[in-house]
Amino acid sequence: MQECLVDTHVHLCDQVFAEDMDEVLERAESQGIVGHAGSGSGLLLLVPPSITRSRQKQKLVRRLPLACLLLETDAPVLGPFPAERNEPANLVTSLQAVAEIKDVSEQQVREAVCENVCRLYGGFKP
Repeated sequence: MQECLVDTHVHLCDQVFAEDMDEVLERAESQGIVGHAGSGSGLLLLVPPSITRSRQKQKLVRRLPLACLLLETDAPVLGPFPAERNEPANLVTSLQAVAEIKDVSEQQVREAVCENVCRLYGGFKP
């Protein structure tokens, strides 16, 4: 199965899914998407800096393993503060939030995200 990249801020974390996000994820799982994510392949979830203010994104990150996470760098409206334009430097904010939510070190998040990027790009090594 090919890997599936899901842009969470457009799809799963939209207000449309606020009440039935668990159901949406369960349907994806029944189709083998999230199930593959748990085994280290499949779903890759973009985590934007707006995770600091989004319970929905926090819930998704809590639910998925580190092997499924990437960090968003360029979504202009998904910065840590609603009135500020996002920028790549805010990636650190996303990384810190993931570490806190998952109760792991920032280094563990860095290593996992780097591995996920390499996997996404077919073995690319920085």
